[in-house]
Amino acid sequence: MMFNSEEDVRAYYTRYAKQNGFGVSRRTSKLGDDGKSVKYFTLSCACQGKAKSRAANPLKPQPKQNLGCKAKINASRCLDGRFMVSTVVLEHNHILSPGKARYFRCHKNMNPYVKRRLELLDKTGVRASKNYQSLVIEAGGFEKLPFGEKDARNHIDKARRLRLGVGGAEALRNYFARMQEKDDRKAEKENAQDHDSFKSMHPCITRYAIEKQFQEAYTNKKFKEVQDEFRNQMYCYSSLLKQEGAISTYQVDDEITIYDDMIKEVRFHVYFNEEECEVQCTCSLFEFKGILCRHALYVLTMMKKVKILPSKYIIPRWRKDLKRNYKYVKSSYDDLSGNPEAQRYDKLCASFSEVASMASKTEKSCMIVMTCIDKLKEKLHLNESSSENGQISHHTPGALTISNEVVNGTSMECNKVLSPAVVRSKGRPSSKRKESKVDNVVRKLKRKRQQSQKTSKKKKEKSIQVLVYIYFNYP
Repeated sequence: MMFNSEEDVRAYYTRYAKQNGFGVSRRTSKLGDDGKSVKYFTLSCACQGKAKSRAANPLKPQPKQNLGCKAKINASRCLDGRFMVSTVVLEHNHILSPGKARYFRCHKNMNPYVKRRLELLDKTGVRASKNYQSLVIEAGGFEKLPFGEKDARNHIDKARRLRLGVGGAEALRNYFARMQEKDDRKAEKENAQDHDSFKSMHPCITRYAIEKQFQEAYTNKKFKEVQDEFRNQMYCYSSLLKQEGAISTYQVDDEITIYDDMIKEVRFHVYFNEEECEVQCTCSLFEFKGILCRHALYVLTMMKKVKILPSKYIIPRWRKDLKRNYKYVKSSYDDLSGNPEAQRYDKLCASFSEVASMASKTEKSCMIVMTCIDKLKEKLHLNESSSENGQISHHTPGALTISNEVVNGTSMECNKVLSPAVVRSKGRPSSKRKESKVDNVVRKLKRKRQQSQKTSKKKKEKSIQVLVYIYFNYP
């Protein structure tokens, strides 16, 4: 049998499975040489395979669905792109029931109309059971519906979680206000640190050119962490273990302070590729924190006399000249009238998006746009270098507003977020729920104990008052 696509094969086998009373699952598949198209795949009975029991108590095993059924079909792609069914196994090792096939997951389906109706009836206060019963009556029976009551309840619960309750909108608004305040403080703190890094610079503690390279690139705070590694080089000692072509392996002994007066000697291995100028240490500090460790720096400065590090060891995240693009991102509560740079960024993004949608249709048009962008970059770099005026544009704090704020002396009024209708919770109201006899007895005993404590406290206070009266009136 020949099919035009994988979806056609699955739809045909799923219809066959529903008529005969079993479920379908995808068992295996393999991609072609291009890594995208499917070379062949297998559809099998939902009861295929064998499951291992994971019950906590082996004497009470859980029921399992994997019964080791061998029923399956294999389909492979032909040269013309179509799929041919190559293997068919029809025998099952379990009972088939066409009347109960609708309970398998592959045969369940809930269309958008049914989902919308369940949500609307739930908003009006109709209970989930009656909501589902209305669909059963409309369909003409349970067997006519492609889903069960549990599926309907799950969809209703999911829709309820996505709706806001009483005060939910106000709580959400307050949350965004707090996050905005934190982001503004964070942005202001980063701007202040950037300003400090531009106007001041920590002096180098060594004469190595690598340290000077970090000093010119990193912010002051991050450069101090790099200096700690340079400072701790005095506790390291290195020796060459072996040389294999351009790769050298060094053994570095280091002294690490565990407690105030306890020192432990630790041995690390540093690998250096002289052709690629790559260095790697077994302590993995660069992989974890993005800073070259003292062992790698010792080999680079003392053993190999490297003058300039490759750019891959200078992390852009901590550069002092980094452009923070999050300042230009526009949200639904933004008012960019006080930030001309963000306005221009938003305008350019809209234009670039239109160009990208047109250029992405063919490879030729994509290459034309990329060539033009490269030329524009070069022109802009030349323009910046020639007309550099030293002014740095920062985002104006308070430009992102949720409530009424004053920006540049003008009152900016935003739309008020209103709370939606009350979302009815699942089940009977707590005030009308039935109480068990045990809970009723415990509640009465607790109330009686509280009343007796109040009574004894009042008697004690009254007796104290009488004693005080006698003491002062009858000496």
